[in-house]
Amino acid sequence: MKDLNVTVMEGRATRPPELKYTRGGTPILAFSIAVNYSVKDGDEFKDQASFFDCEYFGKGAEAVNKYLGKGTKVLIQGEFRQDRWEQDGQSRSKIKVFVHELKVLDFHKDKAEEEKPSAFKQAMASAPARPFSETVPAKPAITAGEMFDDDIPF
Repeated sequence: MKDLNVTVMEGRATRPPELKYTRGGTPILAFSIAVNYSVKDGDEFKDQASFFDCEYFGKGAEAVNKYLGKGTKVLIQGEFRQDRWEQDGQSRSKIKVFVHELKVLDFHKDKAEEEKPSAFKQAMASAPARPFSETVPAKPAITAGEMFDDDIPF
């Protein structure tokens, strides 16, 4: 039986993402997130944060790169992986989150809104303002005869 290694986190990106490609052309999006939690200190609670480096592989990484920026709130599902290497004769290691799924919960203003406004926002900006009564057609009042239909079999 395989061991279980699953994590689900919601947090905010702490730096702009870095999009790189493997030699084979596979996109890799490297970013980090901060996940907040509270710790009781005496009679009060204090906010703390844990920071996680994340890597997201595949076509989804290219798509998410358009919207992910510092401060963007994300929900990720993935697994922990340990990178190991030698540096100056010393063994080093670092735990990273290998992301399987990523959902952007809010869009980064610099990337999503300022790059290209959506068609809906463009249409709303150019549409003349009209009173609510003009945008919603009036509905006639329901009479008592329409409310109680004698054709109902029960």
